[in-house]
Amino acid sequence: MSPIIASGAGPRRSRRTANAWRAADRVGALLEKARREPLAPPTIDAERAQELVASVQRGRDAR
Repeated sequence: MSPIIASGAGPRRSRRTANAWRAADRVGALLEKARREPLAPPTIDAERAQELVASVQRGRDAR
């Protein structure tokens, strides 16, 4: 029996693996593109952000 047949790997698994690598390559390309672009300005001010963080922390502490 050949090692490939014994391992259960077949064309379907190979196709899924190839698709996963292609998706990973796309994600990598998007990350590289994002690294080169400037950050967008903040959409909320620092005070509001702190209020939101405090609210989440209170919710977690209540558990």
